[in-house]
Order: sequence, then structure tokens, then C-alpha cells
Amino acid sequence: MSWFEQSTNTAQKVENTFYLSDAAFGAAETYRLMGDQQKALEYFDRSRRLAEEAHTAQQIKMSYKGLASTYADLKDYRQAYFNLSLYSRLADSMNLLTLDSTQKKQELRLKDKDIALLTADQALKEQTIQRAKLVRNAILVGLGLVLTLIGILYRDYRNKIKTNKLLDQRKAEIETLLLNILPYEVASELQKEGHATPRYYDSVSVMFTDFVSFSRIAESMSPQQIVSELNEFFTEMDEIIDKYGLEKIKTIGDSYMCAGGIPTSNTTHPQDMVRAGLDIVEYLRQKNKLREEAGMAKWEIRIGINTGSIVAGVVGKKKYAYDIWGNTVNIASRMESNGEPGMLNISADTYALIKDRFDCTHRGKIYAKNVGEIDMYFVDREITASKEPLLGKTEKSFMANDDMIQDQDVKVSRGLSDL
Repeated sequence: MSWFEQSTNTAQKVENTFYLSDAAFGAAETYRLMGDQQKALEYFDRSRRLAEEAHTAQQIKMSYKGLASTYADLKDYRQAYFNLSLYSRLADSMNLLTLDSTQKKQELRLKDKDIALLTADQALKEQTIQRAKLVRNAILVGLGLVLTLIGILYRDYRNKIKTNKLLDQRKAEIETLLLNILPYEVASELQKEGHATPRYYDSVSVMFTDFVSFSRIAESMSPQQIVSELNEFFTEMDEIIDKYGLEKIKTIGDSYMCAGGIPTSNTTHPQDMVRAGLDIVEYLRQKNKLREEAGMAKWEIRIGINTGSIVAGVVGKKKYAYDIWGNTVNIASRMESNGEPGMLNISADTYALIKDRFDCTHRGKIYAKNVGEIDMYFVDREITASKEPLLGKTEKSFMANDDMIQDQDVKVSRGLSDL
């Protein structure tokens, strides 16, 4: 510890953020091995923040790994999994950059090889002409050399075709991976320009979902079961939002976030988002019937939707992620946290755009943390659908309990710094 303290003092004198991060990381590892896990968490987090200032991806990645190991020591497996996920994503991103560099080097080697072959071909032709002027027998020797060269060129040509096919395949795989992370328009701009310009959208619908009592349910399941269950639910949600032309933004733990009207603006996103929300509730209702018959615990979900203006774009250089910001996002999150299980809770702004197509129940003004009292509505059913409501109505208007809000704030603060 004395050594790391000296290292920290030296780094501060020369104002080197990278060495400060490295010293903090070493101190964190020492604390963790000494059994002082809280101190270890503090120094690992300090190392991560300093590494972000120094833009050193390797040190950021190792800090996430250290945090994951320390949380595992403390048996806080949720936080351990969260930090391990960040470590894995960063590692994947760094591998992707390494692959791209390798491909460029391969292309340069192929070009050098082509130049060398062309040079050799030209020299051989000149030599053949000179020998042809000396004696007829030399022509036969020259023809033999030409035939040999043709064989070599043909072999190299075949190898070049195979190499190009492999490069095209790898390029397609990289583009597919990029399109799984970013919208097509953003990915295309990023590939052409090297950066993506943030865009302002005047009207976008944002939806948040969150599983009720996830921590309690997760306690009775293994990590593999938790991931398997969430993967099944989120895969179905992906298919539903694709069905309505919506854009998935990200998942944060057991929360799911998507938006409509981006990256291509449209006028139907409020109705599309509400229909997607109703489909998610109906899917989970059918799923819970099967789970109850099998004696398994039910998964309840809260869904909140808000419509308004946002800014969308890609931030950072080391790890690309398409995200959205603005008060519209904050209120959408509050719609979810102030909703009820199995209900679709929407704001007054969304209600004004869909009220002619859906039956809704006005809940009155409800207090939302950091927002104040706002009008909220439960969506009961689509007017053009069956007369039987897809969602049960409620007659009570309530304020979200503190525990629910606190739980939501904790989860949001780990992944959405703008909330």
C-alpha cells in the first residue's frame, strides 16, 4: 500500500491520469485480497473514472472486471453480473477493432503481392524478347517460363479469389453485428463519415418496461435460469417492437427501453407504441397462465409510455451505443414506476394522440418523483378491437410507494445518467 501511495503522489506531480488510474487499480486489488471489499469497490470505481478521463479502454475494462469480482466476493451477484456484462461488451468492442486492423493489414499485403507479380511479369516479358533475338531455341525456353508463370499466376488468382470471399464474409459479419447495435441510418453514417451526428426529434414515443419484484423472483433461481428467462421475454419483446416498426434502445437489468418515430420520423408512433405495449401485456398474461399450470412463479410487468421531443445519437469513441436523452425519457420512466402490474400507463401527451383509437381510464393527477403531479391514464383496449377489454380497469388513483420509486431510481441510475 505504501508503494501505491508513492506511485499516486508521483502521478499527481506529473499530472498523469493514466498512472493515477493504474495506482488506484493496484490499491483496489490489494484491498480486495486483504478482505476489505468496500475499500476495494471504492478504489476500483476511482480507477474506472480516471481511466475514462484518460480514454484507456484496457484500464476501463479491467476496472469493470475488478468491480465484478469484488461484488461477487460480497455475494451481490446482481451488481457482479452488471459489471461483468460491461466488461464483456468492452472486450468485444476491442476485439472488433483488432479484427478491423488485421483486415487492413491483409489488404495491404495483398496489394504488395499484386505489385510484385506485375513487376515479375514485366521483367519476364522483356527477358523473353531479348532472348528471342538471339536464337530460336531460346524461344522454347521462354515459352516454358511463360507457361510456368501462368500456372503460378492462376494459382495465386485462385487464392486471391478465396481470400476476397473470406474478407467479404467477414465484412458482412461485422456489418450485421453493427446493425444489431445501431439503426441502419446511424450505422451507415458511422461507416461513411467516422462519426454520427446527434439529431433532434420533435415527436417520439418512449416506452419503459420493468418486471415487478424481480429481485425476489431471482433469489429462487440460478443465474443461468435468470438469464434464460430474461432472454426469452426480451426476445419476444424484440419481435413485438419489430412488428410495429419501433426501435429498441437498450436493456438495463430487467428493464427494457424502446422508442417509436426514430431514427426515421413518422406520425403513427404513438398508436404503434401503445399497440406494442398491449401485445407485451397480453403475451405475458398468456405466458403466466402456462407458468401457473406448471406451478411456476408469475412474472408481472409495469409498462409506461410518454410522447415528446428527444435528442438521439451515438456518444463516445471506444464503445458505440445508440441512445436518447431529454425530459420525455425521464417522464416515460416515471410512467413505468408509477404504473401497476399488468397495466399500460401513459402520459397526457400520449393520451392526446391516441384517445380516438383506444379506450382509456383517467387516473387523475399523480405525483411523480422529480417531475411533480401529472395526469396519467391506463389504456384499456383498442376501440376497433373486441369489446372485451384487454386490460382490467382500476378505479383507484394512487401515489407510487417509496420503495418502488427507490428501487426504480437505483436501477436507472446505473445505466441512464440523464434520469
